Amino acid sequence: MTVSDADIGRRLFSLKSYFALISFAIIVISNFGVSLFRELSVHVQKSGNADNECGIGPIRGRIKGFIDYRVCHVASLLVRMIDLSRFNPQRPVCMAGSIAVIFLAATAAVAQSNLLRTVHFGDRIEIDVLGSFEYDWRGGINPEGFLDGFDRVEEQVYVLCKTEAEVAAEVARLYSRFLREPVVTVRIIDTSGRPNVFLTGGVRNPQRFRLMRAANLQELLILSGGLTEFASGEITLFRRADTSCDAGASAAGSPQTLRIKISDILAGDPAANPQILTGDIVDVNEAFPIYVIGGIARPGRQLFRSELTLSRAVAAGGGLDKNGVASRVVIFRRDGGSSSVIEADLEKIATDPTNDIELKPYDIVDIGIKGRERRQFPPVVEGSGAASVLREELPLRVVD
Repeated sequence: MTVSDADIGRRLFSLKSYFALISFAIIVISNFGVSLFRELSVHVQKSGNADNECGIGPIRGRIKGFIDYRVCHVASLLVRMIDLSRFNPQRPVCMAGSIAVIFLAATAAVAQSNLLRTVHFGDRIEIDVLGSFEYDWRGGINPEGFLDGFDRVEEQVYVLCKTEAEVAAEVARLYSRFLREPVVTVRIIDTSGRPNVFLTGGVRNPQRFRLMRAANLQELLILSGGLTEFASGEITLFRRADTSCDAGASAAGSPQTLRIKISDILAGDPAANPQILTGDIVDVNEAFPIYVIGGIARPGRQLFRSELTLSRAVAAGGGLDKNGVASRVVIFRRDGGSSSVIEADLEKIATDPTNDIELKPYDIVDIGIKGRERRQFPPVVEGSGAASVLREELPLRVVD
């Protein structure tokens, strides 16, 4: 078959995409390229306030990356690139660096474009046939990955994890049985139904994310306000095979569980900063708690660590307050389905450290208070049994 109207339409659509990609790359250069070559030209150093005129500093610009762009950066870029070519004797190095920056920006733009133009569960799809309203269609996909309720042809159309262009080509092939060279355009018109990413555990702001572009683990941790003091040092990432279009997850055919050390993220290990996919559940593991309450200077929750003893926990809480009674200490301990009560005396422990008691996770240490009777039952402390917020009720943030 020769070049048809459908092929011409698809090629024109691709040309528009490439033009948009080039524009995107030019804007990205304004954030990264200028700062990269600042040291190569004295003239550029003298005009280093151009970033501030756009309301954004060079360091902040690099951090923000692909999130925030300003049109005036383009003008600033053009002026600086002219200055570089005029006054910099190392012009070839600058040009090579510029090409590298453009390539990296284009790669990121393609990744973002592929994510938005690839069909996922929950997407709403629109099929438009040029010059024929009768064969237009709009709807979603069923759990098996086919167009849900698409009755324009006898065969089912499988669209899951296919691009808009691939779906358009398949629909055009089926329509060509009774239409002459149909020109079919397929668009994903709504991605709000895609599975959300959940980030919970030891972060300051647990929340849901709707991914409109590629994002990695470290970026989502920053968007959630960073880690809390209760983070244990490990992150668990649970990934289902049927919620994303990742080739590795789909090939596995079963859920994947990744364990990532926070120390590796801080060390800059690329393997510890994976790309987050739609439907991922990320949990920042929290350290086991113990609770020291009663007559202590700073009552509340403490992190459990190996070989933590009663005297060390009291010292970490600031010691006894003026109403604390050292001889009346009670430890409420739950072990499996049973519970026990352990009495202790800090004065005896001070004279003979062998009497010190090693604590276990979830122990509740109650320091006696003058004028208050000894507790008969373990108190209810914050975080020991309170109902947590459901993942579906977490605040939603769109990453675009």
